[in-house]
Amino acid sequence: MQFFSIDDNNIEAFKDYIAQSKQAASSKDAELFHLSVYEGDEPVGAVSVEVKDTLARVINIFVREDYRRMGYGKGLISSVCIFLYEEGYETLTVSFVRLVGEKNPESYDDTLYHFFDSCDFFLGVEKQVEKDGVTAYLMRGVRA
Repeated sequence: MQFFSIDDNNIEAFKDYIAQSKQAASSKDAELFHLSVYEGDEPVGAVSVEVKDTLARVINIFVREDYRRMGYGKGLISSVCIFLYEEGYETLTVSFVRLVGEKNPESYDDTLYHFFDSCDFFLGVEKQVEKDGVTAYLMRGVRA
């Protein structure tokens, strides 16, 4: 498992991912940085973080399906936290939507919730919307 910043040497493998991350950024003034993980020569995953002033926020994280649940995602988050700490940032935040429903509860995927919880993020509900037996929670997580 090797971690690299995404630069001109490996940009082609992550071109679509970076375009998606740029669209997810909340501010044109923010700086984005991307970290990738490889297994040998094979790109496995990446994380994008938006930094502005003293704030840092995960805006996108991806691990290829055939490499999930093997520690790559946690490794990406840990590497980002080390980098941010060295740069003087004290917290990293994340926001995502969690769906819970009465109609077919087993169909709702709690993967992101459990992933960020396992990465020691303190998770809470920022907003809640209910419609047609489905509750959508806008979750916010903070890791100090």
